[in-house]
Amino acid sequence: MMKTKLFLMLLGLTVSQFSYASSVERSSKGVIKNLISYADYGNGDVFISLPTNGATCSYGYYVNKNSAGFQANLSMLLAAYHSQTPVYIHGFTAESKRWTGSNSPVCEIYSVQFER
Repeated sequence: MMKTKLFLMLLGLTVSQFSYASSVERSSKGVIKNLISYADYGNGDVFISLPTNGATCSYGYYVNKNSAGFQANLSMLLAAYHSQTPVYIHGFTAESKRWTGSNSPVCEIYSVQFER
């Protein structure tokens, strides 16, 4: 009984990791090329692009003004932009997470990563 529970728990973790891997894409490491903040148009969202974005998120990324991590992500992006620090951006690839402010593929940001 205990082995069965352990097996099912490990299986669940494995499936959730595959699910994560297929729904989030990491960009190439790069210095932020464009950082645009929108007022009314775009509902206060912030658009970001790197010299090389991800394959699915080929036009860039956006931070949703209504996301819980908006302030933290914006702070990291501004710091990276002004210091020209290279970043990785992880973006959701699902169609439902695409930005309505663009006809080109712009993905909602899952996370911003600095790496030394």
